[in-house]
Amino acid sequence: MSEKQIPGKSVIPVLLSIVASLSGCAGYQSEADILAKEQARNISMNLPVKSANYTLISAQNSGALIKMVVISEGTGQLTLNSDVFLTQFQYQICTDPAMKAMMSKGVYYIIKINEIRTGNQYQRKLDRTTCGIIKI
Repeated sequence: MSEKQIPGKSVIPVLLSIVASLSGCAGYQSEADILAKEQARNISMNLPVKSANYTLISAQNSGALIKMVVISEGTGQLTLNSDVFLTQFQYQICTDPAMKAMMSKGVYYIIKINEIRTGNQYQRKLDRTTCGIIKI
């Protein structure tokens, strides 16, 4: 080897550190995927869940995402309009210690409301940023 190639040896540790950090990301992502799958399964086992003329009917995961589907019930006036219900649901999720721990590990949520009476749909994404959670 010539001396001109010796400085190139410092590239190897840099490449290894990049690969190691990317491997860490892959491990982190799979942990979030596993947590999301387990939580979606746990939620699904307790369905349906009713609250204020709304019913949570589905919880499914796709990777680190947990998608929850809620339907509004009744043909009359709703106790809470869908936006207020979503805001209250968001507050509950964002302040729950177990949910915060999940989000800090990369799990995130999409809450979708289908209003049977009007046919309208509402949706909100909840993640670390939305809930103001610092990654641990």
